[in-house]
Amino acid sequence: MCGIIGYIDNKNKVDITLFDAMRDMLSHRGPDGAGTEALCNSHVVLGHRRLSIIDLSEDGKQPMCNETLNIWLTYNGEIYNYKELKRDLENKGHMFKSQTDSEVLIHGYEEWGIKGLLNRLKGMFAFALWDENKKKIYAARDRFGIKPFYYYNDKNRLIFASELKSIMKDPSVERSLDVSSLADFFIYSYVPNPKSIWEKVKKLPPAHFLTYDFDSSKLITEQYWNLKSSNDIVEDKVAIERANELIRKATLEHMVSDVPVGLFLSGGYDSSTLLMHMRNAGYHVSTFSIGYENSNRSEHEYARKIAANFGADHSEYLLSENLDNFSVLEELTHFYDEPFAISSMIPYYHVSNLASKHTKVVLAGDGGDEAFAGYNWHYAINNYFKQLTFKEKLIHLYSGKEKIVVNKYNSWMTGALKGILKAEVLNDEILQQINSQGLWFFKKFYKEFNDPVKTVQYLDIHTFLPEPCLTRADRSSMANSLEVRVPFQDHEIFEFTFSLHSSIYLKDGVKKHLIRENLKSRLDADILDMPKRGFSHQHLKNIFDHRFVQLLHNGLLQHQGILKKNILLDTLPTNVKFHLLILELWFRQHYFQ
Repeated sequence: MCGIIGYIDNKNKVDITLFDAMRDMLSHRGPDGAGTEALCNSHVVLGHRRLSIIDLSEDGKQPMCNETLNIWLTYNGEIYNYKELKRDLENKGHMFKSQTDSEVLIHGYEEWGIKGLLNRLKGMFAFALWDENKKKIYAARDRFGIKPFYYYNDKNRLIFASELKSIMKDPSVERSLDVSSLADFFIYSYVPNPKSIWEKVKKLPPAHFLTYDFDSSKLITEQYWNLKSSNDIVEDKVAIERANELIRKATLEHMVSDVPVGLFLSGGYDSSTLLMHMRNAGYHVSTFSIGYENSNRSEHEYARKIAANFGADHSEYLLSENLDNFSVLEELTHFYDEPFAISSMIPYYHVSNLASKHTKVVLAGDGGDEAFAGYNWHYAINNYFKQLTFKEKLIHLYSGKEKIVVNKYNSWMTGALKGILKAEVLNDEILQQINSQGLWFFKKFYKEFNDPVKTVQYLDIHTFLPEPCLTRADRSSMANSLEVRVPFQDHEIFEFTFSLHSSIYLKDGVKKHLIRENLKSRLDADILDMPKRGFSHQHLKNIFDHRFVQLLHNGLLQHQGILKKNILLDTLPTNVKFHLLILELWFRQHYFQ
């Protein structure tokens, strides 16, 4: 796992001193080494910060090139099928100088081109390839958006990096706030792709690649993968066995590493299933859990039981009601780069910190709910359409389902839309933006399936999963120089579940039926029947002490005219307070830097 950066300027040579400073803004992503390569007479510069996971030798150093020095790579991620691809490439005559997965990308591009390479990859990645002969940069992001990729493009330049802070380190980059993104933050609690909080900086969407032509300065983006659906009805036993085999295979593929691999363990099915497959394969596993003192919603005791059941070496950290969340948020604001008001980033940060004391790599169960319909809203939407009267069905048939599904979906999400509109604390321009934009991000990925559960899952995969979930996982873990791998986000697993009618895996109201059946013989009934509790932070109220009032009162939000004056802060809903606090901290750390 690493941090990547690139700077292409077809008019002026890149300032290497500045570039290295930009690169080293990513040192937390790669504390084990750094590299810079100036190409094309310093008009093209690639940089890398390394966290050594596979091939710990100097052979794994990046930027990396081919034998003829005309293809160069900077890469963040892991390719889990790289050994298989390497064998194919060696059979075609390619010579390898390292044991890294990185080198597979270089030779794979030479052999298959960028599209052929991307269609063969299984993994999480963000990378850029410079082709000296074509004078082109090809950059790509994995299918689900596990690894980040930001870019700035003006008429002569392309600058890209794993995190915004690297790009914004360049004082020549235009720093104009995107008001529409500010509105998005209050609607969704994050800034959705392809936007960023800065008007001129974009995110490369998941499952996309970009091509930048050095001579013409032309940039194009293209999607290389999308999830397709069918509604196959298969025997229950067949579906259970196939699901189990795909998860087992993905788990073992994600274990490839030259350092020990641990596991984030909750009390749920997903991480328990990963642990089962790790132990069945003979791995000694260290597990890590987070919990809460004095909370009846904490899952740490269940996690402890599961770890003992499978013979794992377990560590846990309990968050106190007296934890200084305010200081934690100040620290996280630095790593998140954009306003991000998903409270689960706090426990994710702490469990990452715990794990980082023992290992560099952990597996996590993120993606299991999206693949196997484990969220409460999957059941809610299924029940809603089952219970429609004949008249209601006719109305939906006439008017379409989009409005009702999107509105319901929004009601299940974590934004502050209703609260912020009711509170009337923002200036008129932002309120107008909020009202005019509406739920554009959810509408963009609304896709009509005959199966309403599939429709909502599709929304999950394109909105909820890449933005709050995976952003949280990446930033909170990399703040601790920890690599998080997510086996459930193997595209073959999603392609399998999307080939089934949802009644196969949403069976008789049983939560994640296809996973549960394989755990039944290994876990006690009280664990199997535990209600889903989610991963939100449970001790938020102590954030809003005197420091909150002091910070917001005559703070930057008021000075910038975003927050109205003379607001009674104490009377605001907790969710609104949290969004305002996050935005104020962001302005203080990032806006004037």
